[in-house]
Amino acid sequence: MAAQPSGTRASILELLKRSGEMTASALGRRLGVSPMAARQHLAVLEAEGLVEANLRRRAVGRPSSAYRLTEKGQETFPRLYDAVLLLVLQAVRDLHGEGGLQAIWEWRAEHTDRLYGPQMRQLPPRERVKALAKLQEETGHMVDLEDLGEEVALVEHNCPIARVSREFPDICHNELVLMQRLLDLPVLREACIAEGARECRYRIRLFPS
Repeated sequence: MAAQPSGTRASILELLKRSGEMTASALGRRLGVSPMAARQHLAVLEAEGLVEANLRRRAVGRPSSAYRLTEKGQETFPRLYDAVLLLVLQAVRDLHGEGGLQAIWEWRAEHTDRLYGPQMRQLPPRERVKALAKLQEETGHMVDLEDLGEEVALVEHNCPIARVSREFPDICHNELVLMQRLLDLPVLREACIAEGARECRYRIRLFPS
């Protein structure tokens, strides 16, 4: 995962967040740097997918480019997703009990399996694991794979909902069951961030007997 922008680039993102769109010249004036220096920083942020140029056409003269945040750029700012999710799950538990929570876990497993399971299970075992790792990487789990011969260790260095998982540990159990379902392979969880480990570690057997 790329490092968060800092210094001038972080200031550019904040200015764009507050204003919506700004030209390189306007950004330079606000930051006390030349338009050329602002464009250099913008080029880096654009290459990282955090900003995009919007061509402004004028009645007279050449079009100018204004810059705005992409969706990825918006996500560099604090979000309260885990707090909202925690509140929703607490409400479901209070209103509908553990049965309501179980219905959510089952719906999520079926929904995810419909989206990814059929295509994933057509792949050879090792490729299935790589596809799962890519899926988990895209959802912020910071995944590494370790080749253990007839097994693969899938290591997640981040849990995007660790705070929620600590209060609702069934989420972790559901995650394990979902992995087994998507891969159609035996999966053993050896460590869990929500239980105090430094990482979530899964051992996946590629050639079950």
